[in-house]
Amino acid sequence: KVQRDGGAAMRALIADMRNASDNDAAMSAGIDALEDATLWLVTNAADRALTLSGAVPYLELAGIVTAAWLLSLEANEAKRRLDAKEGDAAFNRSMLGTVRFFNEQILATAPGLLPAIQGGATVMGFDLDAL
Repeated sequence: KVQRDGGAAMRALIADMRNASDNDAAMSAGIDALEDATLWLVTNAADRALTLSGAVPYLELAGIVTAAWLLSLEANEAKRRLDAKEGDAAFNRSMLGTVRFFNEQILATAPGLLPAIQGGATVMGFDLDAL
């Protein structure tokens, strides 16, 4: 679906992510990887087999980065509530811990998916008769 609109919808989402998040190093690296992957898919759209072979890791990358972005928005709200002494302080602190865990353990892996997305030639070029 990214190729249908030349990546326009994903580029808009990426712009929203850049504008609305704190963009710490891990988030910036994830967004950069998603942007690079999207550009690669659009640039190589004529080779459907090549781009489709990277579809699963692309969806994983998009899901991880999008989740991290949404969690960062939740973290901002949790910080605001803690500072204002609103709501359940324990819940807000746990939200910050959850976001930190996700960013350090899950989001940190996102840029590593880029080679799998762009490495479709290996998958598509495999000689099945060699098995």
